[in-house]
Amino acid sequence: MTANLTRAAFASNREYLALLTDPTEVAELGALFEADWARTPHAPRSHTLVAAPHNARERIAALISSAQSILDVAAEEMVDAAAIRLLGEAAARGVAVRVLMSGEPTDSSAAGRAALVRAGFGVRLLAKPYIHAKLILADDTRLYVGSVNLSARSLDRNREVGVLLSSRPVLELAKSTFERDWATAR
Repeated sequence: MTANLTRAAFASNREYLALLTDPTEVAELGALFEADWARTPHAPRSHTLVAAPHNARERIAALISSAQSILDVAAEEMVDAAAIRLLGEAAARGVAVRVLMSGEPTDSSAAGRAALVRAGFGVRLLAKPYIHAKLILADDTRLYVGSVNLSARSLDRNREVGVLLSSRPVLELAKSTFERDWATAR
């Protein structure tokens, strides 16, 4: 999930949560938790799990790079130079890239948003709900949801976890929510 266990997460933020029931994914997440609890290394093997610092940068980069026609991104932070470059490369190859965020003109993501605008694609800010979400939807067929921000700290140093999804009902819900937010953002 993108949500922290806070009042804001459930009352005033845009968050995405996924219920995983596949026994392999659940066991892998359990092993990751146990390893973190014991302070021992563990690199997930599941191809659908995204876990920083182990594979988040590579899996998110692969998702962005795989987009052929449309890439919708909802992000709390946009400060990682490599991620911004990949989004720019997607736009340069003709992918319609849309980035939805919350923020102020002087926040830490302002420079990243400006770089995206210079690259020629849509960036909109949503006042309410606050975008705490981390979502990447590629070609309306592949979806990332999780806690990884587009920042070096989140991608390379923190323990962050997410999942790659392709279930049609999940994709449709994520897309309709993104579209609703995009329509009301400025």
